[in-house]
Amino acid sequence: MFDVVQYRALRPNLGKYWPYLTTRWTNEKFWDHEWTAHGSCSSNVLTPLQYFTAAITQSRNTNIKRWLRDATPRPIQPLDSGLFRQSDIENAIKAIIGINLNIYVSCRQFRGDVRYYLYEIYICLDKTATNYVSCPTSNSLRGCPADKTQPSIKYITISGASTVDEESPNELIQSS
Repeated sequence: MFDVVQYRALRPNLGKYWPYLTTRWTNEKFWDHEWTAHGSCSSNVLTPLQYFTAAITQSRNTNIKRWLRDATPRPIQPLDSGLFRQSDIENAIKAIIGINLNIYVSCRQFRGDVRYYLYEIYICLDKTATNYVSCPTSNSLRGCPADKTQPSIKYITISGASTVDEESPNELIQSS
């Protein structure tokens, strides 16, 4: 179990580089989940402190927004009036981390909205949290449409907000 009190010195950087962006959990509950579900598999190599320090380092060195913006042949930009193919999003990331690696895109549909929104991009690391590796094979659609080749995903960013109401992408909730 991740004890945020034990890692008090990491809390500001975890909050900056790996915050939980929806209203379902607190940051602390999210980090506990991340260690339990993902970090503990590397516990024979990394302590929780090393795992979360590596997460901060990876986040500092990973600029997914820039990777998507610099995609060719078509930049993938937030708030673009168009929709994007899931395959284009995946290929933009794979062009940076390794074309033969499995990564996953997840989407969300919000109440009253038929559009799909880019929700998460899953990129996997080895047990030392230093090298990109292929994510485990999965047939899950992760909330995205079945046809990856059709432009159907809207990409927005939430600027100035610390959390997002999971029911609507337009309802931003500020932390106090």
